[in-house]
Amino acid sequence: MISAVVFDMDGTLINSREKIMKGMEATLRSKGVIRTHDQMTAVMGKPIPVMYELLAPGHDVQELVALNFKNQEALEHTVSRFGHAVELLQALREQGIKIGLFTGFDGGTYPALREYELLDYFDSIFECTRYTKHKPDPEGLLLCMQELGVLPKETVYIGDSIADITAGLAAEVYKTVGISHGFTSRERLLEVGAEHIVDDLAEFETYLASLNTAKERV
Repeated sequence: MISAVVFDMDGTLINSREKIMKGMEATLRSKGVIRTHDQMTAVMGKPIPVMYELLAPGHDVQELVALNFKNQEALEHTVSRFGHAVELLQALREQGIKIGLFTGFDGGTYPALREYELLDYFDSIFECTRYTKHKPDPEGLLLCMQELGVLPKETVYIGDSIADITAGLAAEVYKTVGISHGFTSRERLLEVGAEHIVDDLAEFETYLASLNTAKERV
């Protein structure tokens, strides 16, 4: 049986796509930096300063981060919890499956989870201040599983970015699942090695049930 499920946050549980993408685009444009959608999504999953180091080399990263937060503030109304998030987490808890979070976001992770009524479901939360090597490195995911007291072979990791898929594969979890309602297309997630793709969290719950049924038959 699967003992744990570890989630990414933005683009997986919380729909912050418009806020993040438009905020980032406005920040870069204010400095005359133009980046494509693919270039921006390629750095998703990393801490915000690291994303700007990669997207705008030679620019003042602290200034860009401050501008980013200012631009995102105006877009806060566009953020919501993805449908079926609470139902899925509640179902996992009732089944005795441990629940972890591995995100590139910072200390703002906890207020965000609390605001969208998700915080209390997690047995372990690893945001970027709790590990030193960032996605796509699997360090935070491995530490999360260690804190949960589970092995990679008992764990499913789900995320919406290229970095999520790469980290899950590097950690050698039982299944690395891509979700297409976030920042990255289904095609791109498959290209980088996702072992399965779901379009939403309800479909993910069904997929988990099928995995446990398959394990019972072995």
